[in-house]
Amino acid sequence: ELSDRSFVTGSTVPSPITAKRIDQVVDLAKASPALMVHILLPPHLASASVRQLDEQRALGLRNALLSDGVSAANVTIGVDQQDLPTTRTAQMAVLLSK
Repeated sequence: ELSDRSFVTGSTVPSPITAKRIDQVVDLAKASPALMVHILLPPHLASASVRQLDEQRALGLRNALLSDGVSAANVTIGVDQQDLPTTRTAQMAVLLSK
């Protein structure tokens, strides 16, 4: 789960701990080429500015994964759905699956 504390305030720049977690996801994805990385936006009805920032952050995460060698075919961005095993919070989440 990624909250506002996972990024520099009001920006798309990951916090140091989030950058470390991104590196860990990259390592897992490279070690297991069948691993899918799903970046999930919350289904909440946030203000347009909050939604836009969430979308920009998700794109930034995706771009970071791709620039570190994760296949574009293995990284998706979507809205959290009821059929996915996530926490259903108002935060962005990263779900790994095979």
